[in-house]
Amino acid sequence: SLIHPNPKTGLEGQFSMGFCVVVALVDRKVSLAQFTDEKVNDPKVQSLMKKFHLYIRPDLKGAESSASNACTLKVRLRNGEEYIKSVDKNRGSTQNPLSKEERVNKFRDCANGVLSQSQIDRCLNLVEHMEELKTICQLTDIIRT
Repeated sequence: SLIHPNPKTGLEGQFSMGFCVVVALVDRKVSLAQFTDEKVNDPKVQSLMKKFHLYIRPDLKGAESSASNACTLKVRLRNGEEYIKSVDKNRGSTQNPLSKEERVNKFRDCANGVLSQSQIDRCLNLVEHMEELKTICQLTDIIRT
């Protein structure tokens, strides 16, 4: 369950598999903006966290298997119906890379609150044309300011 099976803060939520899975179920996405104390203590999130159980599949217990980042999620509804989804390679890995749009959105999400929108746009533009840059300083100067 990473290191915080029962997170109390947004920071602890970043290291809680249960919190990440529950947030994905509740909000249909997981982003930096969701790792807040308020979200961790949201009654809906807390209620679902109590129903979350982490099991390590026997076929994924070895070091070689755990490096694959494979996982299976099973959601069982009150009526007994089950939904199961398995992933062999995690999204964003070299074996299952993000699309350009997903990478841009992830950068915007991570940079938001640290850089202004114009700085974010300039960074993305410079990265898009990185081969044409005379020096990487054009990019690092934006981040440093």
